[in-house]
Amino acid sequence: MPPVSGSLAHSHSRGETLRIDGTNVVRVPFGVRRARRARPERPDRWVTLVLPFQSAPTPTPPQAA
Repeated sequence: MPPVSGSLAHSHSRGETLRIDGTNVVRVPFGVRRARRARPERPDRWVTLVLPFQSAPTPTPPQAA
């Protein structure tokens, strides 16, 4: 395995496995999540579209008894 440059936290964040010489220990970065595909960049300005639930005016309420 090639030597890893940088600190343990840095190599852990990149998802590299580390073999400790003289032991049977292999450090594996569990819990490192990576997206399967890149998320698109968000636009600077969002457009809001408001859709009414009712197209006709509301009916008058019934008379109280």
